[in-house]
Amino acid sequence: MQFFHDPYLFKQNLECAFKEDVASGKEHEIMNRLFGFWEAMKHSAQDLGIEDRDDIWKTLKNRYHSKLIAVLENKDIDEAVGYFLNICKTKAVRGFMNHCLYDELINNKQKRDFEAMQTLDILCRLAEALGVLPLECPENGHWGQNINVDIPKTITDLENVIGYEISSPRAGGGTFGLSTQRGILSRKDIVAIYQTHRLAEILNDDLTLPIAEIGGGAGVLMFHLYRKGFRNLRLYDLAQVAVIQGYYLIKSLPNTKISLFGEKEISESDIAVLPYWEFSNSRNNSYRLVLNSDSFPEIERVLVVQYLEDIKRVSDLFLSFNQEGSGPMWEKEHGVQNVVKDLIQGVGGFRRKYRILFWMRRGYVEELYESVTNVPVKEP
Repeated sequence: MQFFHDPYLFKQNLECAFKEDVASGKEHEIMNRLFGFWEAMKHSAQDLGIEDRDDIWKTLKNRYHSKLIAVLENKDIDEAVGYFLNICKTKAVRGFMNHCLYDELINNKQKRDFEAMQTLDILCRLAEALGVLPLECPENGHWGQNINVDIPKTITDLENVIGYEISSPRAGGGTFGLSTQRGILSRKDIVAIYQTHRLAEILNDDLTLPIAEIGGGAGVLMFHLYRKGFRNLRLYDLAQVAVIQGYYLIKSLPNTKISLFGEKEISESDIAVLPYWEFSNSRNNSYRLVLNSDSFPEIERVLVVQYLEDIKRVSDLFLSFNQEGSGPMWEKEHGVQNVVKDLIQGVGGFRRKYRILFWMRRGYVEELYESVTNVPVKEP
């Protein structure tokens, strides 16, 4: 069962809806930046001979990202604005937003109900993880009550723990989630709130420390890290995914210093979005912590090994939220998915500080490693 709480014990009416991304008047400006971002990444990849990776994401690109790429190549700004205002109604977000695509949810009540209950289930799990709700025990005390949580009260109580007002990115038109006093909250938002809280705990609430994320989905975690108060953030991903991240962050954090690859202000920005191959150009000891969530198992093995070698050089800590199912890649020739702990053991140079079950998803593990490789600081 994917649920932590029995959905059959739920006795209330659950209000859910699809998010709308409302035009702000800045969309043409945003799209011009994204067109430049796309061209800069494309030319960089050509100059470096970067080819499509041989993993699940190659399959996703071929099956689901062709329209997104065509929009970026066409440079019809009105077409692009309309497309990005409804980005989560497209296939471009397959693999990193809702469990089902928008068309599947809008046309299938059973799938909507499943997504709704899973989102509520994860909200309850977040409240339990942060001590807002007591963890239910099948051996003693109350059982089967948390699923009927008072959602508005729980959100207020969570805000008192995490220290900022819960909200979701303005971007993400078509995202499905719970209707709350803070707007539409998706599964991704709730998971990101937990991860943000954990990073703050690990770093002793020093929000000035530099952090890098490899494989950031739509950029939802970066959004919540910024809302928490983190200001030295770098995000590395595939080019077509990075464009979505750029849109999410610029649209959702309009007064923030956000830089995109190819722009001049990268070093001065609060958040920078970069193509994945730029991670290897990071200076020694650039980051206090590098994190990866739900993607290293799906990336071709040789690239993950290179990431880990670079992480030892550029960061003190590596935080992983990943599954270890060793399931097959989507194409048979790609083999089976990676297990992060096994790759780390093979690479060497890390010491595991802790390993616990990931509170937010069944079958996932949260692990924190520290680099034990002494690397001198590279002189500027």
